[in-house]
Amino acid sequence: PLLLPQKKQTQPRGAGTPDYLPGVLRATKRFPKVSFVLNHLGLNGGVGVLSKGMDDWKVMMTQLAAECPNLFVKMGAIEEWSVDNPSEYLRHGLKTFGTHRCLAEANWFVSAGKYPRSFDRLHAVLEQANASDDEVRDVFQRNAEKVYCLEKKH
Repeated sequence: PLLLPQKKQTQPRGAGTPDYLPGVLRATKRFPKVSFVLNHLGLNGGVGVLSKGMDDWKVMMTQLAAECPNLFVKMGAIEEWSVDNPSEYLRHGLKTFGTHRCLAEANWFVSAGKYPRSFDRLHAVLEQANASDDEVRDVFQRNAEKVYCLEKKH
């Protein structure tokens, strides 16, 4: 096998913080026939991101949902957000994108063993929003089938 020299990987400026969301907006609008999936509700920055610019995040997420019908969001990795109550952010994602564009996210392998926390929290937020069984199924199954073109096995 051909071995290439390893390069030190660096995170681009703004990646994982609300600062990178305008780039997501530009990309999804530039390619409207392509489906995009935003990981971790756009909160990929880990520790400390939520304490820096949540108002900006909410504004950008609302704009993304309104202007980019080809954008879906994965609702997970809450254990990496370093907040006491991630439900507020899950609620905002569901409110702005709707159950037809949100996907439950396992964040495997980073969060292995923590799935019940993320899934249970997301399910509780859906129940609090009075989501129907069909809407819950959309978030936990159907939206992934649609966006990833997965075959249904009967």
